[in-house]
Amino acid sequence: MKEKINPETGEITSNSILDILANIERGVFVANMSDDVREVVKASMENMKKGSITLKLNFDPDPKTGMMRVAAEYKVAIPSAPQRASLFFPDDEGNLDRMDRRQSDMFIAGEKRIEAAA
Repeated sequence: MKEKINPETGEITSNSILDILANIERGVFVANMSDDVREVVKASMENMKKGSITLKLNFDPDPKTGMMRVAAEYKVAIPSAPQRASLFFPDDEGNLDRMDRRQSDMFIAGEKRIEAAA
């Protein structure tokens, strides 16, 4: 990176992307993003899955003032624990039931159940 150095003080005067990010929304943007980075890392480790944060910077020059408007946004993909599926039996009317209505009960009411030997 080509840096501008003040010949009198030796100070680096050009700003890096870190300087720019730190000044967006007076530091609130980076603080919020830092919190989300921790959440992604924590969830990734708990679930052993990939997570991501995508950063987007928009640069909009204003020809009247010569200023540059910099807007930042980011999207977070936090991995989650896998959700288990449940099986249901549908009827002709679109209702779902855990019991298969086409199958009769194994034990008819009033019959004795035979207990398994221990």
